[in-house]
Amino acid sequence: MILIVRTAIVTLALVLAAGQAAAQAPAPSPAERLKSTRECARCDLNRADLRALALPGARMERVRLRDSSLKEADLSGADLRGADLRDTEFENASLKGANLAGADLRNTDMERGDLGGANLTEANLYQAKLKRSSLAGADLTQVNVSWANLDRVDFTDARLRGADLLSAKLKRAVLAGADLSGAKLDDADLRLANLSGANLREAKGLTRDQLAGACGNAATRLPDGFTIRICSAQTETNP
Repeated sequence: MILIVRTAIVTLALVLAAGQAAAQAPAPSPAERLKSTRECARCDLNRADLRALALPGARMERVRLRDSSLKEADLSGADLRGADLRDTEFENASLKGANLAGADLRNTDMERGDLGGANLTEANLYQAKLKRSSLAGADLTQVNVSWANLDRVDFTDARLRGADLLSAKLKRAVLAGADLSGAKLDDADLRLANLSGANLREAKGLTRDQLAGACGNAATRLPDGFTIRICSAQTETNP
């Protein structure tokens, strides 16, 4: 009987010790939680180093990722709606098909990134750097890309309805088939841009001087009275 009681006491002590140890174990950091579960909605990940991480389909709506590094990361199909991504580095990262609606991307570096088919409606990319990135088929309705560097960006078939492109750099950008109806193009640099099949019919702030440096084709839709030179075969294949 005494042996049984002693055994029970020892077992209880071990259970209590294990429970206490578990309670004292530190909770995983937001970065660790994201890496293990691919979920971190509303997390604080400011100044995080997440370079080259593979997080396709991650759920990160309204995450705070300001001044962080996601160079060469795979965030394809990720949910980043309303995220704070200011000053974050995304060079060579994949955000293909990602949902960035309403995200704050001011001063973000996304050079050579893949945002094909991404949802960027009403996102703020003021002064963002996207040189040589792909935004083919992306939805940029009502987006703010004023003063952004968009040189050589591929906007093929992208939707830029109502977008703010004030003073944006679009040198050698490919806007073939893009919808720019209602877009604000005041002082945008369109030198050597390919506007073949693009819809600029209701674009705002567009001048003849801007179009003089660009090219298009017979399918390019322009405001009444505007003309554009026809792109050469070399321009269409190697803008």
